[in-house]
Formats: sequence, structure tokens, C-alpha cells
Amino acid sequence: MNDWRQNPEHSLVNADESERLQQKVLSLPEGAEPSSRPQSPSTPALSRTQSNAGSAASSRAASPRPDLQSEGKRIKITPAVSNITGPDRSQSVTPVSGTPPPPRAEESIEAFEDRTLSAVFKLTLKEDRQRDIHGQRLTYLSGLKSELEEQGRDLRIETAVLDQALLEAASNAPQQKPLDYLLPCWRRISRLHKGFRRAREDDPKIEPSGQSPLKPYLLLDPEDDKGVDFEFLSEAVKRFEEDENIKPAFIAAVEEMSKDLAAMTINDDYKPYALRNLVRHAVVGAAITESSLFNESREPATFEKDTLLGPWFRLSPLQGAVTMTYFSSPKTRDQGYILNAQRSQRMMQQMLSSDLFDIINHLIRASKDARERVLDWFAAALNINHKRRAMQVDPNTVSSDGFMFNLTTCLDHLCEPFMDANFTKIFFLTVAAHHYGSESLTSKLDQLEKDLRHLENTINKFEQERHKWSNNPMQLRVFEQALKKYKDKLDLGLALKYSLQGVLFDDQWQARSMLFMRYVIVFLLRLVSGKNFPQEPIQLPLPAEQQEVWKCLPEYFVDDIVSNFKFIMWCMPQIITATQGDELVMLCIAFLESTSYIKNPYLKAGLVSILFRGTWPRPGGARGVLVDLLNSMPFANEYLLHALMKFYIEAEHTGTHTQFFDKFNIRFEIFQIIKCIWPNTLYRAKLSNQAKRNLDFFVRFVNLLLNDVTFVLDESFGAFITIHKTQTELRNGAGMDPTVRQQKEEQLASAQRNAKSYMQLTNETVAMLKLFTEALADSFTMPEIVQRLADMLDYNLDAMVGPKSSSLRVDNLQEYGFNPRALLSEIVDVYLNLMNKENFIVAVARDGRSYKPANFEKAAEILRKWSLKSPEELKRYVLGAIVLGSDGSLLTDLLDPLMYTLMEDPVILPGSRVSIDRSTIRSHLLSDPHDPFNRAPLKMEDVTPGTYSMRSLLQLHDTNSSDADTELKGKIEAFKAERMAARRNPATQSAPETMDTSAD
Repeated sequence: MNDWRQNPEHSLVNADESERLQQKVLSLPEGAEPSSRPQSPSTPALSRTQSNAGSAASSRAASPRPDLQSEGKRIKITPAVSNITGPDRSQSVTPVSGTPPPPRAEESIEAFEDRTLSAVFKLTLKEDRQRDIHGQRLTYLSGLKSELEEQGRDLRIETAVLDQALLEAASNAPQQKPLDYLLPCWRRISRLHKGFRRAREDDPKIEPSGQSPLKPYLLLDPEDDKGVDFEFLSEAVKRFEEDENIKPAFIAAVEEMSKDLAAMTINDDYKPYALRNLVRHAVVGAAITESSLFNESREPATFEKDTLLGPWFRLSPLQGAVTMTYFSSPKTRDQGYILNAQRSQRMMQQMLSSDLFDIINHLIRASKDARERVLDWFAAALNINHKRRAMQVDPNTVSSDGFMFNLTTCLDHLCEPFMDANFTKIFFLTVAAHHYGSESLTSKLDQLEKDLRHLENTINKFEQERHKWSNNPMQLRVFEQALKKYKDKLDLGLALKYSLQGVLFDDQWQARSMLFMRYVIVFLLRLVSGKNFPQEPIQLPLPAEQQEVWKCLPEYFVDDIVSNFKFIMWCMPQIITATQGDELVMLCIAFLESTSYIKNPYLKAGLVSILFRGTWPRPGGARGVLVDLLNSMPFANEYLLHALMKFYIEAEHTGTHTQFFDKFNIRFEIFQIIKCIWPNTLYRAKLSNQAKRNLDFFVRFVNLLLNDVTFVLDESFGAFITIHKTQTELRNGAGMDPTVRQQKEEQLASAQRNAKSYMQLTNETVAMLKLFTEALADSFTMPEIVQRLADMLDYNLDAMVGPKSSSLRVDNLQEYGFNPRALLSEIVDVYLNLMNKENFIVAVARDGRSYKPANFEKAAEILRKWSLKSPEELKRYVLGAIVLGSDGSLLTDLLDPLMYTLMEDPVILPGSRVSIDRSTIRSHLLSDPHDPFNRAPLKMEDVTPGTYSMRSLLQLHDTNSSDADTELKGKIEAFKAERMAARRNPATQSAPETMDTSAD
């Protein structure tokens, strides 16, 4: 005001421009911005009456702006006396075309001040004027009017009384909410200031009270008339240092929002933008972390409600009430509905995760102290929830699933920018978050599916007993109530299952999570190898001396990797990339080869499960995601097979009460991996080298393999015998007591379950034995192994074709995975693989428990009947049957006397008359031209063909050959008859007298 008086010309021009801008800005609707485009000087002026006729017209046309430069002079106004008011706005002047507008009445500075302040703050001192020219409500200041009248002053609004005017107007605000009045005033002032100049330090400001009056306005949209916009926040932030009440006001507002949000779900209108807009100002974000509530609670169940950020992270699609809105009546929903609901759920979770990350990202960047407080809050949330990974978890004593999952996703986001940087505090927090957050959900989903299957079986049993209560209405009502409880529980369980699947089957989040797990893998491989992996290659075995850092790491560093990739391999294999597969395979092989680094056998079994699931065919028939890697990766070619065999041996003793059964599950997965890589000749060569270089290791492996074959075959056949017997009893027991029948049915169900599981193991174990004996016949016929192998084969052949084989005939054999012909064919394959080894033949014939010549004849008959073998394979087996049927005594005629191998082409030496294989004597004569048995001179031309050979035995049983060696056949038959007579005579002579049970 004083400046204007000192420079009247300059001030009058500014006043004139200000009036035009004021009318232009104040006539805009709320939220609109004044236009900065200049008006054309030729635009015709409108009268004030026309301007007031409607807001639309006034916003389109403005008072003409005179061209001051062209006139060459400035307009001057004589200051008016105090009782002069502005021009009469009720009159209008209609301009005449072609004539200049009438001269404008002069306005005093006092009148301009009164009009401007009244328009900006919507004030009036006239009781009969409650609305402005735009129809907006004006606040009548009766108290100020009375005071001015008492003092004899003019009735106008001026800066001298503005504080009193604003105080009275804010006090008269509806519902005693002064900010309802003050915030719109702020917006009008801000828009008006944009037309005058840049913001300055003395701009209008609002001083919030300590009772958090800001909260309802922060919850409004920033574009709302009463909402807190970015410019208001910027102005308030500038005054933090000037006024000590502003920062506490914002902190109190956020605390109150947090407390209100603690009672909401994601279905409610929780206004995510409120906190997000605040923390965009670093000063406000840092101030929020100073709240006494920021990290106050240490109780896991209440942490997500009592801490400042907890209620925002508590929001989740996994909240109970939210889950039922997505999957109401889940048993009645089709697959399409469930998939759509899960897709919607994932979209909601993605938006929520984005909001939470935006908030946390701004907070940790607000200041160094704010960053530390936020990370301390994350650490506290994780440390107090270690019970989430207990065997039995009470959900009322730990934080919710949604809260922990949001922690995991947020920390995954924070780790993204520095995946290749140094390992920081956030890295270790994220590993823990996966363990207590997302990985606990995968574990919960797995257990939930088991519980739901058990619950469905219970409901089915209930339904089967309904007829017992149908005639008793009271008991039937009790029965229905109990059944309804089970069904309601099943619905809740199914809804939770679909919700967990919806959240966890998110390709976008799982890809980010897997990227972090790759980061963890690199960290672990560098730590245990002492190499700068992947720049430097890793050599196995790992160093015998483990680093202290490794010894201090929690076990869940490996457990998180195992859990994460087992889930992905089974449910979402399509998101795995080749690079991630390389590092994962290296980690699995490294810890399986150097097993001392991991003490937990089930954790090592998890590494095998990852490889197993990576080789399992994908839906649609595609090969497993790790098949190509395992066959082409040099590191796998070098170390995989030995690592698997080593853990196969270690799995014999897991140290738990279930170790006897656990080992079969582990070895089943190992068999599957070996079957996948077996076509690769590199692995066969590695196995052969192991058998030669590390004999003790290989013998232990084969002995355990034979133990498994013996056990699973015995258990499988025992289960089939029980099934056959029980089915026969139930089929013939028409008058059986209901209680006895129920016991028999339960016994049958148990035997059927055992038969399924053991038969699956049987098929895989026998198939593995077949592969190994085919490649390593010499190794399997070593003295340490051959007799046990022969005894096992004889025993199982007797079970398959012997007298007891009829007890294996049960209903629906395919239901149990039992194909008797295929199994017999594979057992015969093992015989054929070792048939050329004389010590194997001797060992088979030496078996005094299960060896029966008739079994070989019966097996040959079945093979021929069902064409289970090719003609060549059948010939070889028949030959073995003849040799074995002679009880092994004919072997002396068929074995080479020097090499002790079966003769393929025997010849007779002229001097000593000894039969020897042609290849053996030819090799001998190359270095010594003498008969090896009498030292007489000998040439190769002097030998004569022998009589008994492998070839002659094959010809004997070749139906297309007429050159059968009748002499050999006669000798075989005579020898067999002699042996049978020898067996009968001692039995007859030594038989005890039988008890006479006949009647007198």
C-alpha cells in the first residue's frame, strides 16, 4: 500500500491490471486455472450487468486492456473520499457499433481493497447480500460490522481488520470445521497469485492446530475443492522451520489416518493417495518417521495395527472378509469363474504393492535418519514373526499373511535397482522377508491342500452315515448341524486356497522374486567357493574348511531358494530363464557333492526335488525346463551323477523316525533324474569310471540299490497278496457282520494305498537296475555284489512265475501301476544283461533258497506267448535257462579253462585233448607256440572244432535249425534226470514218519 502511494503512476497501472485479472480469476469455476493468453485490443467491452448475467459469459469475455504504449501517456485517478462507493453495477451501457466504450468510473484503492478481499475470502458486511455475483455463498460478519459501527469506521473489509474477519468467518464454518472455509480461500489466493507474480515468503499461510484438523482434508482428492493440493503442501513444508506447530499437525494427521485404517479392509475406501501424496515431500516423509507410533509395538499380532505403517501393509486380498467376496460359495463355482476372480485379485494386489512401494521408496529417500527408521521397522516386523515357520502356528499370535506378503513384495521392489551391487542391509532383510512371508505362504498352501483332502474324506464319510439318523428327526438335526460345520469349514478352506493361488501365481511378482533368488544364489556360491563367481569358475568339491560367515548364516538362506524354485518348477516353469537355470543347477550340484556344508538332510533332499521337478515333463508334453541344461552344461556333465549317487547313499540315514520311508521318496526322484540324463553317453562314461576308480563307493551304492529292489518288490507283492485275500473274503462274505466288513474294507484301503506307492517305487528301481547292469555288467558281477544280486533276482522271479504268483491277481491291476508282464520283462532284461558273465551264472545256480529251474522255463514260456522279447533275446534267455536248469554242473564243459569265460567257439587241442575257446588259444600262440597244458609244439591249423559251445546251445533251441546237437541234448537231459533222482532219494530216505490220523 505504501509503495503504491509513493509511485502513483506505476501503482495505478498495476491496480488496473489487477482488477481485470481478479475478475477473470475469481469468475473461474473451482479447479480451473486463469488463462495467460492476452486479449485482443479490438475485443468489444461488455457492461458489468452483462458480465454478471452468467458465469459462463464472464469467463469468455473480459474488460478491454488499453494499449498504454500507443497512447503515450498513463491514466491518472484522483483518490476518492471515503463515502464514495464503486459504480452502480445494476446499470448497463450498451456499446454502439463503431464508437469507443464509455469512460470507466474511477475506483479508489480502499474500494478496490474491499472488493478484492470480499471476493477472495467470500465475506460480506451486508446482511441482505448472502451470495456473490456467481451465486456462491458469502459469510456475513455480524460481529465485525457491529465493532466497525461502534468505532464509527466505514463498513468495508481492509487488511487492518482481515485477521478478525477471517477468525469470525472460520469460527462460523459449518460443523465447526474451519478448514472447510480456509482451504478454498487458499486455493483462490493461489490462483490469484499466479496472475500477479511468483510465490514469495510472505504468501498467505494456514496454521493447523494440534488436534489434527488436516486429516479429513488429506483424505480428499487433491483436485477436490476442499482437498490439500501439492502447492499447499509445498507452502506448508516451507514453514516447518518457522512454525513449530506445522510438523506435529501433519504427524498427528497421519497417526489418526493410521488408526482409522487399522479397522478397514481393502474392500473399504482406504484412500491410498493420502499418504502417498504426503511422502512425496521429503520433509514431510522424514517427519512422519519421527512419530512415536512409527515403530512402537513389539507384539506380532498387533504390530500391523499399532505401528504407523502397519495398517497400510495390512491391506490385502488375503484378508478373510475380502477372500469370501472373491470366492463366495467356492464349491459351486466353475473353473472359469475362479480364474477370473484370481486374475482380478492379482490386479488388486499389484496396485496395492505399487502404492506401498511408492510410499516406502519416498520415505527411505527422504533422509538418512528416515531410511534407518524405515529399515528398523522392517527388521522389527520380521524378527517378531519367527513363529510363522513353526510346525503348528496359531494365527492369533503372529502377523497376518497379507501383511507379511506385502513386506516381501515391497522389499523385492527395493532390491531391484541394485541386484548387481554390493550386498546391503536391505538384501538380508529381503531374504528374511521371503522366509517368513512368501515362502511361508507356499508352505501353507501345500499343507492346506492336504487338509482339504482330509476334510472332503470326512464329509464323504458323514454323508454315507446319513441313513443311520434318517428315522430320528432330533438326531438327524444334530447330524445336519455337525455336517454343516464341516462344509462351512471346507468352503473357507477352498476360498483361502484359491486366494493363495491367486496371489502366488502372479508371473510378474514371481519373476521379480526369482530374480532376487538368483542374487542370493550368486551370493552363496561366492561365499562357499571363495571365487568371484560367475567371473571365476567353481571347482568341486568345495573347500573342506568352511568360512565363518557361512557357518553363521541362517539355514533359511538355502531353504528360501529350495522353497521358491520347487514351487516355480512345479507350478510356473515357463518363467525360468536359461541363465537362472545355470546358476540353480550349479548350486544344487555343489551342495549335493559337498554335503558337509548342509546338515539338514531334508534341505538337501529339496535340492534333489528342484532337479527332479526341472526334468519332469511340462503340461502339453514339453520337456522339463532343466533337461537341456543337465545334458549340455559342462559343470553338470562333470559332477551331477556322482553327486546324485553320493546323496543316494546318504539318504539311507536321515536321522528321523521316518527315515526308512523318506529315503524311498528321495531315491525315487534321483532315479527320475538319472533316467533323464542316461541317454547322454558322457554320464555313462562317468559311471564306468566311478566303478573302476572308486570301488568301495560303487559297491555301497549297488548294495543299497539291491536292498531297495528287494524291499519294494517284497512289500508290493505282500500288499497284492493282502488285497487278493481281502477282496476274495468280501466277495464271498454275503452274511459278514457289518463291523467285520468295515474292518476288512479299511484293511483293503490301507493295502491298496501301500500297493500304489510301493509299486511306483518298484517300477523305477527295477528300471534303474536294468540301466545300470546294461552299462556296467562287469561291475555288477564283482564278488562283493554278484551273489546278492543273483539271490534277489531268483526270489523275485519265483514270486512272478512260481506257485504263489496266482495270489498277485487282483481287480484293476492298472489302478496300482502294476503291469506283471512288463515287470517280468524288465527282470529278464537284468538276467540277459549279465548272462555272459560266468560268475553270475554260478551265483544264480548256487542260490539255495529261491533258485528253481522250472521258474526259468515258465518265464520263457510267458515271454514267448506274449512276444515280450525279440527272437534274439529269447534265444539268449533260453540258453541261460538250459545252463541254469542243469544246476550249474555243465558249466565245466562250457567254460574256457584259461580265461574262465563261456566259450563262444570252442576247439580241441590235439595233444592234451583240452577244449578251449578259439580266440584264447590264438592269442596264446602269438607269444608261445606250445600247448599251454603239455608244452607240446602247437600250430593253429592243428586244432579241431569242439562239440559243446554257446552256439550249439542256441541252435538246439532254434526252431528253424535242423542242426541240433543231439549228443549235447541227450547229455543235458540225462544229467537233469540224474540230478532229480539224487534229490528225490535223500528226501525219501530221511523223511520222518507221519502221524497216523485215521480212525480206528
